[in-house]
Amino acid sequence: MWAFLSLVILATSATPQPRLTYSPLTEDKPPVEGMQLPTNAVSEIENTISEKLDSKYERMLNDAKSGDDRIREQLSIMLDGIMYGLAVLGTIISVLVIWGFVEIKNVRKVRESAEELTLNIDKHIISQVRTAVEKDWGVLETLLNELPHISDEAKLANTPPSKVPSELALAYEEADSLIVLGDKLNAIGNPEKASSYFVKLARYWWVSESWPRATARSKRAIEINPTSPHAHWEYGIGLLNRVGREKEAAIKLPLLIEAESYIHAAKRLKIDDESKVFNKLGWIYDERRDYTSAIYYYGKALESATLSQSKRAKYGYNLACSLAKTGSLKESLRVLEPIMALEDNWRLAESDPDFESLRQTEDTRGLFQELIQRGRKTATGS
Repeated sequence: MWAFLSLVILATSATPQPRLTYSPLTEDKPPVEGMQLPTNAVSEIENTISEKLDSKYERMLNDAKSGDDRIREQLSIMLDGIMYGLAVLGTIISVLVIWGFVEIKNVRKVRESAEELTLNIDKHIISQVRTAVEKDWGVLETLLNELPHISDEAKLANTPPSKVPSELALAYEEADSLIVLGDKLNAIGNPEKASSYFVKLARYWWVSESWPRATARSKRAIEINPTSPHAHWEYGIGLLNRVGREKEAAIKLPLLIEAESYIHAAKRLKIDDESKVFNKLGWIYDERRDYTSAIYYYGKALESATLSQSKRAKYGYNLACSLAKTGSLKESLRVLEPIMALEDNWRLAESDPDFESLRQTEDTRGLFQELIQRGRKTATGS
């Protein structure tokens, strides 16, 4: 047996070993010892594998294309839906816009009809009111003629204006309402008459110290008849009436300046009596403590040869006050002497602060008291 095994070993060692071959095309089969595939077999295998890969790749391409087609189809459907929705929405908006324009047109027609109806009603009401106001002009004119002056042109510088009797105040205020309404309705055909009505109304409000309303009435009188010297004059002395009630210099000064401009305007427009213009200018400068100018204008006021005794007494009293404040005491006494018994001058002089220097100065104290006593005796007989 050992001899048989030895022969086998020798036989195998003497026999040349076969060469192994490996082809990548047969990767899933182990190589066969001692065998080589023919060249044409390898080509066939390669072709078969290539065909299979091409077929698989083609299927993949087809599948991808089919997927893309489905996506495009879905997107197309979505876009078509959106476009359809937009078209519907645009149609709805167009319908709404057209409807809106139609409604606006209808509303405009209704509004125009309402405005025309309102206008016709207003015209009727205005016509009726104008007729009623025009019928009352006679009564109003009589009433307004009774309205007192806010400040006589000859009044003393420091005396308050006349007061309106309480029983007439309501009547004047009713007249004010009617005249203002008549003016707004253009029921006062004559500008001069309309301006004179507002001057009279302004006079009442100045006396009542209702400054805004007084100013409005005075300015309206000037607006209606800008060439009226009377309207300018009344506004100027109305402002001076307010100055007499004010205490603060910061309020007084602009009022005095404005009043002066309107009084000068009255003079320029040929007011009937220049003496009253000069007297008021003297009062303005006395209030501004420009006593030299005040004395000048009071002197101009007294130059008129046709001046009444009442005006001469009042203008002279104002002049004496300004002279006393400048220290011209003897000149002040000289002006007072012929007029002390007139227009209650003696009564006013007793307590007038403008004459304080006459009372305190030794050279003039006795003469001043003597003038007052003489004036009282002459005026009252006692």
